[in-house]
Parts: sequence; C-alpha cells; structure tokens
Amino acid sequence: MDTDKLIGKQKIKRYSTSFSRLLMLILDMSEGQQLMLLKRAKDIVDKRTKPRNPCLIPVYYTLEQQNYNSFILDINAFGAYIETSEPFPVGQQIDLTFFNPFSHKHIDLAGQIIWSNAYAIGVKFNNLPRHRKDIIKFFSETEVMNKKAG
Repeated sequence: MDTDKLIGKQKIKRYSTSFSRLLMLILDMSEGQQLMLLKRAKDIVDKRTKPRNPCLIPVYYTLEQQNYNSFILDINAFGAYIETSEPFPVGQQIDLTFFNPFSHKHIDLAGQIIWSNAYAIGVKFNNLPRHRKDIIKFFSETEVMNKKAG
C-alpha cells in the first residue's frame, strides 16, 4: 500500500522544517519502531503523575544573578511552565517569586530548569515543605476554578 497517498506527504510540508523532518522520520519507521516510540513517549508522559493546572500568573525570576519578568502558564505543587523569550541552560538553578492573591503574600520558590526552548522553560521545584506544596496546590486549583467560572 502506498502510504504517501494515504497520508498526503505534501501536507506535511506546511509545518515547520523541524517538525516536518521529525514527522518524516517517524513515517519512515517500521510499524514496530513506531510502536516502540509511542510506548516510550507514553512512558515519558506518564512520569508526570500530577498534571499541571493552566494559569496566567506574573512571575519574577532570577537566573545567574539576572532578573526577569514573565508569566507562569501552568503550575502544580511540583513544578511550573514559564514563558520566556530565550532558552536557558537545563540544570540551571532558578529563584521564583509570584503573588498569591488569596493570602496577599508573595511566594518565593527555588527550582531547577529541567527543559528549555526559545519560548518557555520547565521548572521543577526544589524540596518544598508540605505546607508550601499545599499552598501552591490550593492556589493552582482555585486559579483553574476561577478561569472556568469567568
């Protein structure tokens, strides 16, 4: 069977060059290789046992003694997805400060960048005490409920 006709490889070229290359590599794999890749991807996704909650929270962060302003786009008690305008080194320590409107206090956290690209970073929080995790969990879940109600 001619898979080119089935999937329309011409349509793939509409996407970014990197995505198109990746998609072509996957399509050129055997069915067994595709299944192994799918299983590996599922394992990676399953490692995040606590989903992050979408939000739009202003955040101030410090990396290598340089200060930045941006937004947290999703958060849970274990980490956050933060919008950036440039990539940062994976493994880099980061200090975050954001405002909790429920307690009217700033939350200061330390973390580590676990992934980075030109638009965002993934931060894993460092050893938060239980009460701090509870505050972030309440804050993030309430933020989601407020967005759904609004």
